[in-house]
Amino acid sequence: MKKTLLLLSSLILIICSCEKELEQARIKGHIEGLINDTIYLYGVEDLYDRVDTVYLDKGQFIINLPIDTLTLLRMVVRDSVEYPLFIDKKEELTLSGSFFNGELDLNVSDKNGLNEEYILFSDSITNNQLLSSDSSFLHYVEHYILENNNSLISVYLLDTYFVSVPCPDYKQLKRMIDRMTGELKDRNLISTLLQKIDDLDKARIDNIAPFFTINMSDGVVKNRSTYRDSYLILHFWASWDANSRNKNKEVRQFYKKYKREKKLSLVSFSLDLDSVAWKNAIKEDSLVWDQASELKAWSSELVKQFSINEIPTLILINPQSKIIDREIEVNNLTLQLDSLLKE
Repeated sequence: MKKTLLLLSSLILIICSCEKELEQARIKGHIEGLINDTIYLYGVEDLYDRVDTVYLDKGQFIINLPIDTLTLLRMVVRDSVEYPLFIDKKEELTLSGSFFNGELDLNVSDKNGLNEEYILFSDSITNNQLLSSDSSFLHYVEHYILENNNSLISVYLLDTYFVSVPCPDYKQLKRMIDRMTGELKDRNLISTLLQKIDDLDKARIDNIAPFFTINMSDGVVKNRSTYRDSYLILHFWASWDANSRNKNKEVRQFYKKYKREKKLSLVSFSLDLDSVAWKNAIKEDSLVWDQASELKAWSSELVKQFSINEIPTLILINPQSKIIDREIEVNNLTLQLDSLLKE
């Protein structure tokens, strides 16, 4: 009898230890096609405003995260492909899937249910042949947001397809946010989104550019006043972005043409996380003008202030600090400046 009780006690201890609550949230997984790659996890809310770097070993990884509440993360693969993850306090997500030809096919096992719900929503879009046009797709996404007005998925969709776009419809955005429940509106995530909408409004063409302070690659700190009385071009790029690296050739030619123009200043701001990679790219691409970065990627304050949603991006600011143009091609920028500098 004693032996039986001892065995039962041992089994109970084993079971309890297996079901022991995690001390932190955890994400683990195996993604085929990613060997020794790096994944970045971006926190979206102020409560988890950080970037975590995950190093894969033969496609496998595991990371613990100090998350205190249900949180939305943006997982970025190969510096270009993004996928949302929803994780709660002390919850474990298990990821499995593949990455081939720039496409991420992912399954996520969770307890909160949101990741599986997002996968079902994504599959419904893929399998719906009626969503071939942009307008029908956006209408479908908007319908989902309004029907699921208490879901973090809706916040992610709102940010991705209606806020982080070149020309947001502010009235439409505020209408959708107004439909969200009080519980969701009370989250910092909605406050962050409203702030982002406000920043978008402030950084529009014809508005006064936000005042900013930036750290240069040589350690010098500069701000908007440093470039007063001149036209200022802000160039947003990153060493890890292929489009940015290709466009750097055009920007370099642009600089050669105007480098002796006293009424014109050019500043390149990098969305890098790695200081070594950033400075190596500066040398490789011969970027000999002012270079700045906060090494916070998309979480950089300057990126938020000017509502940068894609790179590379060029913004033209006049001597009176008014934003003249943005998301402008180098050729069009040259034409504008040739006219403006004659005045």
